[in-house]
Amino acid sequence: MTTIAHDASTPGMRNRWLKDAAGGRDGAVGLLLLDTLAAVGFAGGIAGAVAAVAGRGALWPWALLMVGMGALRGLFAMLAVRRGAARAGMIKRAQRRRVVAATRAVVKLLLGAHKLKPGVAITGGDPLEIEDQIKMGRHAVETDADVLHLEYRTGSNPALTGITMFLPRDGRCHIQSGCRLWVSKAGNRGLILPQDHVRGHFRLAPREIVHIDGKPAADLSEGIERASTWLTRQVMRPGVQYDDAQCTLWAQAA
Repeated sequence: MTTIAHDASTPGMRNRWLKDAAGGRDGAVGLLLLDTLAAVGFAGGIAGAVAAVAGRGALWPWALLMVGMGALRGLFAMLAVRRGAARAGMIKRAQRRRVVAATRAVVKLLLGAHKLKPGVAITGGDPLEIEDQIKMGRHAVETDADVLHLEYRTGSNPALTGITMFLPRDGRCHIQSGCRLWVSKAGNRGLILPQDHVRGHFRLAPREIVHIDGKPAADLSEGIERASTWLTRQVMRPGVQYDDAQCTLWAQAA
């Protein structure tokens, strides 16, 4: 437990400690600290009331202290919960903005100067469980649209961890999971690599996802690493913006 004692610390150091203890800019921890102080006052009111009854002293000052401190405790706790919820909402919105930015960056890399047309849908979010994959496959068949789902690691720093494709052909949906993004040495061409046992690779066209025989290079690992580095650089670039018309972004997979 950190305490402030009579030591050689400067007033500035003690002020910084108090700011940290109060939660800095967030304030939720500071409100909880005030709630603790109010709890001490409430307990003092109870002790004073017990002593007043035993000694036949005035009870009303202690009762007033108890009521006041109790009300303050409720107020501080409520404000702390609201502040914490607001903070959590801000973090969630920031994570979503980064996922959206990463998704648009990938679409821009895969399409180049082309625009996405009806026939292809792009989704971005958590990895899909088997039930979600079945639902997405049915939706792809019903709408006759290829679906490209970008899977992200959740947390304060989302990262692309995989790609799943849903390709409706002749009334059936072919699912390619565990795919990876590949970038050429020039950095101007992005392709989708399936799992190692699947032949060829995939290219995103404006109206469909196209399967192409053969691999884009003999050594695929360097292209995969380039893709990871490129995506991180694009998302972290200040003021990055992408044309909304370049992708149809679904907030949640159907």
